[in-house]
Amino acid sequence: MKLYQRALQMAAVAMALGLIAGLAACQTEQMARRSFPPDKRVSLQSGGPHAGTAETMTVIVNYRYRIDAREPPGRIMQIEGGINRFMAKKPESLTLHLNFLDDQGVTISRNLVFALGHKQGRDTFIRPSTTFATQLAVPPDSTYFALSSRTRLSRGRR
Repeated sequence: MKLYQRALQMAAVAMALGLIAGLAACQTEQMARRSFPPDKRVSLQSGGPHAGTAETMTVIVNYRYRIDAREPPGRIMQIEGGINRFMAKKPESLTLHLNFLDDQGVTISRNLVFALGHKQGRDTFIRPSTTFATQLAVPPDSTYFALSSRTRLSRGRR
């Protein structure tokens, strides 16, 4: 009898942990739909090319984009640019995302446009490319876009 009760308790604990993990995954998705302040937003303009500079917490990026609205179902953005300056020293890795925003500045969709891999920072012998060029489908409700980055700093030599 005690073995059966113990098994039921373990099953209940496992279900609770599964529920917590599921709710945590929902919370992560909510965090991805973050809001950008007005000074970080760039208004989407048809035609182009339109040029600009964006500053995230870790990099300064120069970009040029053009929006082609020839296809009836949606708009296509062609964007190219490059990392102008790293704000942090010795990055081990960097990801740069383009976020399409609604009229309130909330993220509708997030797209990876540039990635600098592990140990490919500025101090390597062969310098990796710091430019990017890509095409992205613009979500229908998008009125702005914003660039965001995530950097992992080097912890010294290993």
